[in-house]
Amino acid sequence: MSFAFWGLTIAMSIAAIGIVAIPLFSGKPRFSAATLLPSVLIPLVALGIYSKLGSPDALSVNGSRADRSQVGTNSANGGQSNKGTASVASLVDGLEERLVQEPNDADGWILLARSYEHIGSRAEAIAAYDNAKSLGKTDPTLDKSLSGETPAQKPPVSVAGPSLRGRVALAPDVAAQVQPSDTVFVFAKETAAQRMPLLALRKPASELPLTFELTDAQAMVPGSHVADYEKLVVTVRISRSGMAGDTLNGFEVSSKPVSPLAGEEILLLIEGNSSGDLPMGGPNNE
Repeated sequence: MSFAFWGLTIAMSIAAIGIVAIPLFSGKPRFSAATLLPSVLIPLVALGIYSKLGSPDALSVNGSRADRSQVGTNSANGGQSNKGTASVASLVDGLEERLVQEPNDADGWILLARSYEHIGSRAEAIAAYDNAKSLGKTDPTLDKSLSGETPAQKPPVSVAGPSLRGRVALAPDVAAQVQPSDTVFVFAKETAAQRMPLLALRKPASELPLTFELTDAQAMVPGSHVADYEKLVVTVRISRSGMAGDTLNGFEVSSKPVSPLAGEEILLLIEGNSSGDLPMGGPNNE
């Protein structure tokens, strides 16, 4: 920028000198107002430019300052969040440097952890807080935020529809004969004699005694719903082969007809005298 300024000044000076010198060397020094006017104006213009700008070197300095000022203005207008984040980031840099020199400053590690958390650097925040804790300094707010705890929330309201729920247990003599690899089938029909179950659930015998819940999700007939039936009979069967049609030693029991809308808990106890005649177990509200 300074070379251009001085080059322009020198060129203008040469032009002014030429306007005066050429008539002198031509032997016919004829000066008129038109001839003298440029020779006077050109130096004055050069001096005016210099007085306006000052040192040519200052032009680039002032320009860079103006750029920084404009950037600062744009940042302020762009939002306080960016400005705040930049300030915290600057604080983090300074804290890191200081803590390298003073690693036993527990309060400094706490402040660094908070700063890291503010700018979203969770891993670094945890590491900084661990350093503070190793020095015997803790902070309840950081404990909660960095451990992933969130404010207590209300449990979701259940929107589940009608269902059949209950428990299956084995009498001691039956339990002695059932192996963990056996299969427990829980299914519901309109009557015990009905061949095709409406709802079915399969569990490993290793989970006995177990709880169950039959809902629309276990429907065997597409589009059917538990609420469509006034009463249903729940049957439990143990199978060694894993086939629903096979019953191990007649270990099977059915409930009396139960309304899916009643909300009762059904207790089904498989006893040793259970046989193909399907003895009925009663609902238990305990």
